[in-house]
Amino acid sequence: MIGRFNRDDDGSIVMAMLAIVVVTGLLTLGLATILSSHLAARHDVAFESALTGAERGLDEMVAQAKADPTATSFAAITGTAANGTTYSASASAVSGGWLVDSTGTSTNQGRTITRRIQATVSVGDLLSMPLFGKTALNLGTSGPSAVDRYDSAISSDVCTTSGAAASMSDSDTRMCTHAAQPYGAAATDGPLTMRSADLPSMSGVGVFNAPAPGFTDPAATGSCAGDSGIQAACGTTIVMHHERLDFLSASVCSQGIGAGAVAYTGTTALAANAVYSFTDVTLNATAIANLANLAGSQIVICFNGTLTIPAGLSLNSTLKCSAVTSPSCTPSRYDPRPPSTLLLVSAGGGSGTPAVRLGNGSSSETSLSAVVYAPDADCTATGHVDVYGLLVCGSVDAAGGVDVHYDTEVDQLSTTAGFDRPVTVSGWREL
Repeated sequence: MIGRFNRDDDGSIVMAMLAIVVVTGLLTLGLATILSSHLAARHDVAFESALTGAERGLDEMVAQAKADPTATSFAAITGTAANGTTYSASASAVSGGWLVDSTGTSTNQGRTITRRIQATVSVGDLLSMPLFGKTALNLGTSGPSAVDRYDSAISSDVCTTSGAAASMSDSDTRMCTHAAQPYGAAATDGPLTMRSADLPSMSGVGVFNAPAPGFTDPAATGSCAGDSGIQAACGTTIVMHHERLDFLSASVCSQGIGAGAVAYTGTTALAANAVYSFTDVTLNATAIANLANLAGSQIVICFNGTLTIPAGLSLNSTLKCSAVTSPSCTPSRYDPRPPSTLLLVSAGGGSGTPAVRLGNGSSSETSLSAVVYAPDADCTATGHVDVYGLLVCGSVDAAGGVDVHYDTEVDQLSTTAGFDRPVTVSGWREL
């Protein structure tokens, strides 16, 4: 009959319509989630690419600063990465270096992100760090160790820690007349091992290439070791830096006599005011005898093998007094010659890692007045060591302690010798 229907169909229709509504809602929600995820993915890709571009601009500008740290200005940098990300960077002069501003812009499927970062590129004074070990600085846990500063143009007299007259061959000395800043700094890009009792004998100790707090980074090698006092001072008295402190190879060795093909055993005196290049080098009083004969003289010895400094000698010294000149001067006392008269430089390019052996296995005191610049060499000391000048090494292992007496005249070598200024990057921040 027309108009008649089964009342049992009422519930089925309602259920079907409810199912359609639910399915449609789920599909709509799923589609919205997919679209949201897609938009987020596009944003994330652009977001990360923009930072990568900004970092590339920063890296290129830092590379320019390292290549020419004494430049008065740098041209702005612009470029495009392989993924289409564009970047631009500029550098403005600030005290001691440059403020680098870098921007990266990335577009992914219509989504454009721009990120801007800044960092400070500091250009250090030439040879201004008295004591440095790139991969490690181990001053031992028995010591003593110290870094003090003096000016050889004023006085090179040597004293004991209590202020009494001493000879440079004595162990653990101090300069009688300090520079205006009496103490100097020590630093490393790797593990630092030393006594906390020696911290007051340095103006500062820095650990570079340290991991950010709360993060693990296998490439961040800077850390503190030693007694409980060192552990407590790590991050406070011992300043932690996330950037590296780099010392590049010196160009002073490029014209060395001998061309790094022969060893030198110290049997003959080297002529002053010349640059020499050898494989292995053994220093003694004979080797540098001519420094005592010529006023204002200098010898540059480059090595790409092992440099050996014997113990028990006052290498590159002058006689301060003796019983002949003063009855009270017994035994005789020696002062260091200005360390800028003797440059010992690692030239690299040899068959293995260059090395410096201070003391050559002896437990006696080793004393030397020189600029030891070997940023790619492993420097090992036996017994206690006093270096009048500067000690920059690839690594320093001095379990018996080392004192470095930094002559402020050394920094003037920037105008006479081929050394690169240390360049560091710090203060990274996103604006």
